[in-house]
Amino acid sequence: MENNTLSFTFHILLPENIERNGQPVVLGDVKELGSWKNPIVKLRQPFPQNPTYWKSDPVTISVSNFEKIQYKYAIHTSKPTLFGEEKIEFEGIDTEDNRTLNIGINDQFDIWKIRGFAFVDYIYDSIEANNFKDKVVEYQRLLTLHNDLTIRTSNPKFIINRINNNLKEKRLFLCILLGYYISKREGSPHELPNNFPSYLLLDALEDYKQEILPLDTKDQMYTAIITLIKHNAFQMKFDWLIIFTIASEVDPDYTFINHLKGLKYSNNHDLTRFIVGCGLIKPYIENIEFGSYIEIAKWLIQLCNYMDSLFNLWNDILLHNNKIDDVINKCFIEQIQECIVHDDAVTLEYHFKRVPANYRYDLSKVFRSHALFLLEDLNRNWTKENIIAITNLFHNDELYWTREDVILSLDLVSQSNTLELLNIFPEILDEWFRNDFFDKEKKILKICVVWFKNLLLKLDTNASNKKDNIVVLIFSQLERIYPLLGHRKNFWQNLTTIAVERVKVCSESRIFAATKFLIPIEQEIKTLFIDMVKEMLNKSVQQINDQLINKIYIICDCKTKLLMVQNSMSEEILCHIMNRLQSQFTASNPSEFHLNILGASEFWRIILSATGDVTKLHCNPVVKRVKASINELGVLLREKTVNIQLLQQLLEYKNEKLFQHFNAA
Repeated sequence: MENNTLSFTFHILLPENIERNGQPVVLGDVKELGSWKNPIVKLRQPFPQNPTYWKSDPVTISVSNFEKIQYKYAIHTSKPTLFGEEKIEFEGIDTEDNRTLNIGINDQFDIWKIRGFAFVDYIYDSIEANNFKDKVVEYQRLLTLHNDLTIRTSNPKFIINRINNNLKEKRLFLCILLGYYISKREGSPHELPNNFPSYLLLDALEDYKQEILPLDTKDQMYTAIITLIKHNAFQMKFDWLIIFTIASEVDPDYTFINHLKGLKYSNNHDLTRFIVGCGLIKPYIENIEFGSYIEIAKWLIQLCNYMDSLFNLWNDILLHNNKIDDVINKCFIEQIQECIVHDDAVTLEYHFKRVPANYRYDLSKVFRSHALFLLEDLNRNWTKENIIAITNLFHNDELYWTREDVILSLDLVSQSNTLELLNIFPEILDEWFRNDFFDKEKKILKICVVWFKNLLLKLDTNASNKKDNIVVLIFSQLERIYPLLGHRKNFWQNLTTIAVERVKVCSESRIFAATKFLIPIEQEIKTLFIDMVKEMLNKSVQQINDQLINKIYIICDCKTKLLMVQNSMSEEILCHIMNRLQSQFTASNPSEFHLNILGASEFWRIILSATGDVTKLHCNPVVKRVKASINELGVLLREKTVNIQLLQQLLEYKNEKLFQHFNAA
């Protein structure tokens, strides 16, 4: 060995005159042997007196290739014409004839392996309708004499090349060949090529009877049939259903279904075609042994991963009696679960509508459980359509929602991070009250509190993003739940307390500005808002000043100098402000009272000149007293009966201000 290489010479005995067919060569899986494609190692006849002996020149091969080198002898035919084809015809039948280079010796001595084995072809060609069984026996004798060559010749390629013959017996013979071929390869699972026309051999099994074959071929025929139905079924074809018509002959225990456990139909179209095919085999399975029928029924059910097909199978194909249904009902319900496992609320509602009325009670728990499962994902993206669908499901009496279901649904919704889902809480709560469920553990009140706090948190976030008035949003929510909870004292007090506490965090201006938006809401909610505002004003209204005037304009949503009281809510709040100002009317004498009013002349001018909803305002005792005081002072001046000290103080004011003061009344 030099430079990490070894030299080999190939010696072989070839059929005489083989050179007439082309140039003998050696090909292998390393580049020095042409990598199976390039015939660079040619053979020659060193001794003309020995025409069957051929040898190569020494071939140097790199040591790095010495793991396991495979090679074969072949006949290379170069292109005979410009448009001719170059051909390489290898010895032997298939890759099992590959040789392994013996790296321990330099000279490789071999004998050409024959390529054809015509005996199987002869038997096949001689088959007729009346000699089929005899020809199978001939094939078995050939196996006894030349087992390896016979089996290897009976390969799928051999079968494909002869499968188009219409004689049924010839196709059955090809089934036998396939069975023997596959049986000899136990331990190394054999898959038929995708282009194998299994349907042609399956068609030949129509009305098949075991008696047409020798008894000792039963196992091989069964092997072939199983191989064919697996290939056909997993190619999404349906010719394999013929097995049901001959199962009593070839597989009375229906064990073939064990080989089809992995079969799945990925679309409803294929599954529908399968169910139609099952309708044709229904008569063949009606009278079989109970245990076998149960196994078939369970398997068929598990194949149906679309609900429509499952119900078609259940209603039109499967047999039903108490004994059968007691066993397969559980499998049926589990398959329904499998069908809806990926449903969103919209699809779940659709599927429940598809459930026949007489099955809805039995299946209601499956659908209830999945609806609750959807709620468990607190971050799920809930579209408008899904919100509507889940709400419809909660209102569907045919789902038979239990007390525990409703409590769990309320609990899950109360914790959701989706505002749209939080908004349906009252509707689910209504379901609770409508069914008059008993809440001895007082869970519902706690859940409602969690929900409302979470709702306000989400409203707060949305209001920040959209510039909405959070005060309006909160009181609108109270109005929404008032019909449901307003008469339930504990619930209502808890939620209103939470709402008011949250609103009070807002600025006064934001709270006052909400007044105009709350006009259309229920009176009870208006009262709650007004009482809250009054409480705030009790603390902030101490004296007449610019801040108070600004508050009044915000409450009235007025942008003009002349105060316009837009609504009765604003008027009621103004009346409350007037009542709070009454404490300032503590003058020791009439003159001091007149001067106090004059000192706040701008404020009282605004109040007395106000328009809009002002009937109650102008009838307010404080406002009437102020107005009367102004008029009284005017009379004193007109009649010149005002005392000197008061007159002196009045003269300190500009005439314009005094005229405006008296004109206001």
